[in-house]
Amino acid sequence: MSKDLNSTAEMMEYKAQDLANICGCTRQAIQKRAAKESWPFSKRKGRGGGKLYPFSSLPSDIQQAILEHHAKVDSPAADIRRYLESRKIFLEPKDMNNPKIIRKIKVAQAVESVPPYQGKTKIINALAKKYRVAPITIRRWVQDVEAMRLRRPRITLEAGLEPVELPRARAWDEQALAFACAVYARNLGSGKKAAYMAMQKEAHAKGWRFGDYTSFTRLLKKIPNAIWERFKKGDIGFELQHVPKIIRSWLSVPVQTVICGDQKIFDYQCFDPATNEFIITNGYLWMDCSSRFINGFWIELGPYNSNTVGYSLREAVSYGLPDEVFTDWGKPEGSKHVTHILRGLGKFGCKTGDFAEMYSKYGNLDHRKAQPGKPWLKPIENIMNLVDRLLKDRFTPGYRKRDNDAWKNKEIQKRLKQQKVKGEILTVEEFIEQAFKVIEEHNNRQKKLREGRNIIPAQVFFEGLKRSNRPVLHEHTLDYICLPTVRRKPRQSAVHVKVRK
Repeated sequence: MSKDLNSTAEMMEYKAQDLANICGCTRQAIQKRAAKESWPFSKRKGRGGGKLYPFSSLPSDIQQAILEHHAKVDSPAADIRRYLESRKIFLEPKDMNNPKIIRKIKVAQAVESVPPYQGKTKIINALAKKYRVAPITIRRWVQDVEAMRLRRPRITLEAGLEPVELPRARAWDEQALAFACAVYARNLGSGKKAAYMAMQKEAHAKGWRFGDYTSFTRLLKKIPNAIWERFKKGDIGFELQHVPKIIRSWLSVPVQTVICGDQKIFDYQCFDPATNEFIITNGYLWMDCSSRFINGFWIELGPYNSNTVGYSLREAVSYGLPDEVFTDWGKPEGSKHVTHILRGLGKFGCKTGDFAEMYSKYGNLDHRKAQPGKPWLKPIENIMNLVDRLLKDRFTPGYRKRDNDAWKNKEIQKRLKQQKVKGEILTVEEFIEQAFKVIEEHNNRQKKLREGRNIIPAQVFFEGLKRSNRPVLHEHTLDYICLPTVRRKPRQSAVHVKVRK
């Protein structure tokens, strides 16, 4: 018998010396154990004779050692690549570094090395024992590897794009076609011929099969034209031309199902009598996406913080527990206090996410922040613009926002100084009262939607609440989840109290 244990014909029967090499012991030890445990054997034909021990009759520990040897548990990446090439399986680099996928490939390698009806069931059972899974899981892993062979590869042509599925081509290896498409996507100006020439050079070096130039141009036409337009015009140009400005008809979504929030820096100065200083207030708004009703609002005397987010969110969820909460994850939104609130709401089935996740679900857009001139990418941006407009309509004093026009900016700052001298600037209490009146006016004012309907946010919101019958948390439960806490730690004879800001 040859010493090459990778041969399928020789795998099922082993000499004592072969077993000794696999198990790391002497031939005499194998022979002694075989005689003691009465292992079944057959006479080896040919010169020298000897005993051959079938795999199916060996003890489980010996089978396990043989299995690990043939499965090449510690096989190098080059051996796996040779196996993948023989099976015509195309994997991306990230998949080659995935330990779960490599484990499935090794299992399939071991199972496929055994001919049918010659102990394959025993190998599957031994593999199941090794990886501590059920035998049916081992069979499913083998099927997953087989599915990789039949799967068409997906490549990422450019950063920020979803993977593109390559068209089928009999005359082309997947690696060659993927390389050529990627080169063409990165160098559209150079043309298809340059991409084909670069692929041809790479294919000759790596031994890939590829078709002629005509077949390459024909395959490129099968990839959607919108993909190539996106490369030519850029992401923003592509969206301005192809992506609709309205995410969807939000009115079809039940009220208080999806809420979103964001920070609001007011463009006004107000006077604080307690400190005798002029301050700029910040706020945090939460809006029901369906009705455009502002259901949570809180004002902070200065920059907003985690408590501003928590107080306004408590107001928003007091109408009913939402299914999804979306916001920008700035520093206050990612604080421990807000994380504690979101974790508490999550126990009641409320999910959280950012605006990028929101657009991927409701609008097929992928922008983390609203860009200038494109407020439709963040629903609450339009509402904040309406709030600013209502404040201007009330001729609210203390306007301080700088303008790009030098003359306008000079007049704005001059007017602000005059109001300060004359004492026309609103106090903190007066400005907060003004802001809440504006929010109330927005909620009760008729709006014309681009969806082709006029609505009153408050009316749609409360009528929708009657129909949806959403779960409402008790006031004490909301306080426990959303409000800051006091921690007491008794140490020896003193009690240390830690209070959040």
